[in-house]
Amino acid sequence: FTPIYTLFSLYINFSPIDLGFIKGAKEFKNIFTLRNIEDAHNISNESVGKNVVIIGSSFIGMETASCLISKAQSVVVVGMETVPFERVLGQEIGSAMQRVIENLLLILLFVERKKKKLTHF
Repeated sequence: FTPIYTLFSLYINFSPIDLGFIKGAKEFKNIFTLRNIEDAHNISNESVGKNVVIIGSSFIGMETASCLISKAQSVVVVGMETVPFERVLGQEIGSAMQRVIENLLLILLFVERKKKKLTHF
């Protein structure tokens, strides 16, 4: 499974970063950050039938992913922990949440910081 992504959303903590540090990022019309309700509507409208990648596996990223599953062709969540919500809720609750999320047909990718290895669940 190697989808070509047609929409990319970036969520880091509660304040999405400005993408100005990525050369050429501002010219792309399919990269979004979520800062307000208008951003949420734009992401929702633009995701219909597209392959979506969300960076961030905590509350904002996972909530957005769950909202987009019924609209997008596919949703991939990329996180820095080994399971969603691990940093704030712990491994056990994060694992339980991962099982629920997997039942919603999301693809979850996590980067283990120590191993610097991409893990696909």
